[in-house]
Amino acid sequence: MLAYAMCHDGHIDPKITLARYMFNMALCESFYPALQRVTAPMDRFQSVRAAGLTPFLNRPVWEPKTP
Repeated sequence: MLAYAMCHDGHIDPKITLARYMFNMALCESFYPALQRVTAPMDRFQSVRAAGLTPFLNRPVWEPKTP
């Protein structure tokens, strides 16, 4: 939309730019907590794996299983 305004008018309308910026900020502010709720359990799982508290998870997939 911003590129269209630039090409169409030859200059950037500051009102359009500010409105778009504020809209993007509001979108990010409302979306980020939900995104954090989704990714937080994954981060905890990764930290548990990195700590080595679950050795069977740390074992590589390609390691041959002993019968």
